[in-house]
Amino acid sequence: MTIKISKLFFHQGRLYASIRSHKVEKCVRKGEPLTIILKGEKMTLKPWQVMYYEQFTPDTFKSKVGGKDYKLYDYFWSPEENTDELRKLAELQVFG
Repeated sequence: MTIKISKLFFHQGRLYASIRSHKVEKCVRKGEPLTIILKGEKMTLKPWQVMYYEQFTPDTFKSKVGGKDYKLYDYFWSPEENTDELRKLAELQVFG
């Protein structure tokens, strides 16, 4: 499943993406990966990673369209492009 988001939030010095609970639960149930896209950057969670989330807001929200109840599940934002750059920097520090 691929989800586009428009913003991240800052919590305890880290950036997080909030995803609606019913979308996360669908990925877990089907054993699918979850790809989160924000302004051209993407982060893909493997099926086993999808079930490991934080929940900083315990509230239940109601969808404006359809009235479906949902919670927000939060994932530490680590887009693939940045991950590759960090890996390269780590290699330079170790081998440089």
